[in-house]
Amino acid sequence: VQFQPKNYTVKAGTTVTFVNQDKVEHNVNVGEPGAEPEIKGPTVEMGAKWDLTFDKPGTYKIFCTTGDHWRLGMVGTVTVE
Repeated sequence: VQFQPKNYTVKAGTTVTFVNQDKVEHNVNVGEPGAEPEIKGPTVEMGAKWDLTFDKPGTYKIFCTTGDHWRLGMVGTVTVE
């Protein structure tokens, strides 16, 4: 369970498409792992995707809360320039 790549760098206004290529459901949340997400993504099944647009510069932590996968290392960052 991991994001590939773990860390993204994009320009402001970029839409990032997250595709679940695992055999279990996942989600993508923005905020501090273990806390209530600032942005909570939907749970997606294998092969499904979710798009998220990052408008403002900064570094955003991403994590999966399905099955507490963030505790298993399913965390990453999106840096917006």
